[in-house]
This record gives sequence, C-alpha cells and structure tokens, in this order.
Amino acid sequence: TLSEPLFVSTLRVFAVILVFDTIARLVVGTFRALEYPRLQVFSQNFLMPTLRVIFVVAALVLGAELFGVVAGILVASFITFLVTIILFVHSLKIKLTIERDPTELISLYRFSVPSFAKDAGGILFNKMDVVVVGLLLTQNAVGIYNAALVLAAIISLPLTALNQLFP
Repeated sequence: TLSEPLFVSTLRVFAVILVFDTIARLVVGTFRALEYPRLQVFSQNFLMPTLRVIFVVAALVLGAELFGVVAGILVASFITFLVTIILFVHSLKIKLTIERDPTELISLYRFSVPSFAKDAGGILFNKMDVVVVGLLLTQNAVGIYNAALVLAAIISLPLTALNQLFP
C-alpha cells in the first residue's frame, strides 16, 4: 500500500484536489447564504460534475490509468475552483480596502489573539493523546487508537442524550 509509489503519488494529488474542492464548496455555500440560487446550482450541480465527467472520460479515452484519471479530476477541480472564485468576485463586486487606523488594528489584535490562542490550545489539548501515542507507539497503533476513539465517541452519544433528558 504505502510502499507503492503510484499509491503515494495518487494520495498527494487527492490532497491537492481536497483543497480546491473545499474552497469551491465554501464559495458555493456563500452563494446559498447570500441567496444566489442560480450561482449555487450552476457551480455545485452543473459545473463540478460536468467537468469531472468530461476530464475523466478524456483521460480514459487517451488511455490513462489511475494516475491520469486522478489528474483529470484535479484539472476539473482546479477549473471549478477558478470559475467559482470568479463568479464570487463578480457577483459581490468586492473591493478590498485596508484602513490604516492603528487604534482599530490594535483593538482587533487585542481581541483576536487571545481567542486564537484559546482555540489553538483547545485543539492541541483534544488531540494530545493521539500525538503521545504516535510518539510512543507505531503508526498502526495510532490508527487503531484513533478508530477506537471515534467509536467511543459514537457509543457515548446516546448516554449524553439521556443525560440531557434526565439530569
């Protein structure tokens, strides 16, 4: 599995696809929030699937194997990303201006830096057990521990729900 160079390369391409798709879906969610249903439907239900089908079929017709098909999905995701960003900028007519009022920036930093530190610390606190298991044991043990952690959280959901009903 991980010893196969093709598998590792394919996973790396999927990681790039994930970034483009996530940003495109965030923009589509913004279209929905701002009540632009035409842009939402065009981007999510037409553009994304159509481009994927076109590029995957083109890769298969050209005789590509797994990596070529994944590269086709990458190209489709990148074009979808670009088109949704262009639609976003054109539909909102965004003009970026930076105010140079230092008192406003200082108050913004005074508010946001502690909030950022609190959230970052919370994430580290919640995942520190996985980090320690990773430092002390093998990768397989980390995977098993992570799966067990997710299962424990799922199993505890009904108990939490009952505790809310009967405090």
